[in-house]
Amino acid sequence: MNGDEEGVDCGGTYCLPCQTQCDYPSNISVNIGNDPNRVVVSWDPYPGAVKYQVRYRRALTTTWTNVITTNTSQVLQVLVQNKVYDYRVRTSCDGTSWSPMSPIDKFRTKQCLAPTGLSHIQLSNNKVRVEWSHYTYADKYQVWFRLAGSSDPWASRVTWDIGQNFRVLNNLIPGATYEWKVRSYCEVSYGPWTDLNYFTNNSTRLANEDFAINGLYPNPVMNELNIDFSLAEKSDVTFSITDMMGRTVAIQNETYGKGINKHILPVSELENGYYILHINNGKDVITKKFVKIGR
Repeated sequence: MNGDEEGVDCGGTYCLPCQTQCDYPSNISVNIGNDPNRVVVSWDPYPGAVKYQVRYRRALTTTWTNVITTNTSQVLQVLVQNKVYDYRVRTSCDGTSWSPMSPIDKFRTKQCLAPTGLSHIQLSNNKVRVEWSHYTYADKYQVWFRLAGSSDPWASRVTWDIGQNFRVLNNLIPGATYEWKVRSYCEVSYGPWTDLNYFTNNSTRLANEDFAINGLYPNPVMNELNIDFSLAEKSDVTFSITDMMGRTVAIQNETYGKGINKHILPVSELENGYYILHINNGKDVITKKFVKIGR
């Protein structure tokens, strides 16, 4: 030291005014939760603290991301699933200077899970719709399929609408058996594949392929959700909304005729967040994910 360091009671001629000194907070921990792209770092309040800084990075990398908060917890998001991260926290008691950083600790994010409940519906002699149960944290899915037992390259299909839990496979060979699998995409990366599933393209049961959601807007939505959909025949239609815990938060019933229809759902009373719209025509159910904002 030469007597000029800030925050040091040095007694030198050019000694800058000493700043209020404090230490990093105690009981720093991470709540991993179920979301593969987010965790919550928390700690005990430090007496006299004005703010805190959380630093985090992928393990074995050099660049830190810094987040400043006045709270005693911080959500870290847009993380890569199933990866190890370093993190540390420090305190400011005067709003200008910082305490030493806490020792580096580590956490591993949850894995983006593969969807479950795989099934298929025959649409025609060369067209099949493959389906699965929606995984809460998936933004989209990728389907691979090919002739069963072959070494042919996989044909790939991706769902682009948030929450879409099906994909139509076209130009199939009548009577042929196919193998297929699907995986979830969680914000920044894909999770693992499901086990192989099979279907034979010779079913006599043809599904109502004209039952579809043609538009869902605005998305994100504040007040009213517009739903454009089509029916192959006049149907009693149930529109329901569930939250990410699977709880039904809104439901309406209406009769609509064959062809293109429009339904408007009021959503202004919903809390902000992600929801799933379910449309049931009495034979099939289709779903789409949307975001509520602005309450």
